[in-house]
Amino acid sequence: MKYKYLFIFLLSINCTSIYAQKKVNNQKISSDYREVILGTTEEYQKLPHLKLKSASAEDFDQLPETNFWTMPKVEKANHHFYIQTSKGKQKFKIYSNEGNQKGWNGYELLGYSHLLSLYAISSNSSSEGIGFGELFLLDPKNSFKYHISSFGDWYVSLPVPSTQHKNFAYYHNTQYQHKNSDIGILKFNAKAAAGKAFKPVASLHSDEFAVEEMRWADDNILYIKGFEEIYNCDKWIKKYKYYRAALSDL
Repeated sequence: MKYKYLFIFLLSINCTSIYAQKKVNNQKISSDYREVILGTTEEYQKLPHLKLKSASAEDFDQLPETNFWTMPKVEKANHHFYIQTSKGKQKFKIYSNEGNQKGWNGYELLGYSHLLSLYAISSNSSSEGIGFGELFLLDPKNSFKYHISSFGDWYVSLPVPSTQHKNFAYYHNTQYQHKNSDIGILKFNAKAAAGKAFKPVASLHSDEFAVEEMRWADDNILYIKGFEEIYNCDKWIKKYKYYRAALSDL
């Protein structure tokens, strides 16, 4: 008789475990359908690194600047801003770092791409005088969020598209360093399903320069305007250098 009760007890534990696992898995699937995290350190460690070649200021300056991201007009009320999506109106608490030593969380609207119909938003917080942030791209057509992992504490730059928008480049300059930076490259597929539009393909870490600006010559070649801050005559000045990277060299 005692073995019968033991069997029933073990069976109930197993059923409970299966139900709990199913519930967790369902939550994970639901979460993954609505958001994805791109460009983690672990992900980029498995991918190629950009190979840089020297370039000139003339090479860089002849390329047109891109105004890919513009600031949209959105509804604002009671310290929040609102974005209409296919899943309804999404509400974001506006970030305001006013030196609160206990930390303050909120969101900052950084831009909008009319071509891709994507909003660029950062999720920010501050604690003990240090700021933290992460950038994500919101697709209002399906409410999907593409989180772009930061290389440091603060969020990365807005991604710069190549000429035919097949690739996007973004960067992060190391805080409190004069010539440290990281660059990430995302491949873009406009026909991909929700959550699959962006894919990390390459990265670069440099201890030789911080990034001032990046411009694409085409869908393959990226030009970088880098700088090093030098202390001279009681002030910091920027010494610029220029670089070229081809995705075909990966």
